[in-house]
Amino acid sequence: MKSQIELRTNKTINLILLKAQKEFSLNTIQVEKLEYSLRVITSELSKVFILFLVFGFWDFQLMLLFSILFLFVSRPFSGGFHFKTYEGCLAFSVLFFSAGIVLSINFPATLKFSRFWILIFLSVSTYIKPEHSKKRPDYSNKTMLKFKLRLISITLSTFIIIYINGDLRLLSLFIWIRSE
Repeated sequence: MKSQIELRTNKTINLILLKAQKEFSLNTIQVEKLEYSLRVITSELSKVFILFLVFGFWDFQLMLLFSILFLFVSRPFSGGFHFKTYEGCLAFSVLFFSAGIVLSINFPATLKFSRFWILIFLSVSTYIKPEHSKKRPDYSNKTMLKFKLRLISITLSTFIIIYINGDLRLLSLFIWIRSE
């Protein structure tokens, strides 16, 4: 049984699709792409909204925001876990961000540890990453290498900026979120 939110979301998406088809005379493939994009955007926005509500109870909205930003810039190039259901994805997201925040608070990174961590992360990124969803087509080795190099450069630059800034709380959060 679908919730009221799902029904309203589907209705809104269908209205947008109908209007787009009439306005821009889209073909079937374009409509499917648009529908997929709209579903992903509404799903992700609703999850982020719920995450901010949940983390608001613990007054961790700012840490959640930084965590999301850390992932936002590197996640497209690193891949990750994908769940088949909205609820599964939401539950995992709450656990993932909670773990990162709790670890960063209870086990703060030292500058020495952070230097060690970046070496480990770069090694893992070089030999294992990226992982991509089975729903996506396979990428060529050249494309995977591009993703890997982007991931490493983005992570390294973010790390260096935070390291130079010297904010150990932010550095700890970055390390724990990127380690998960």
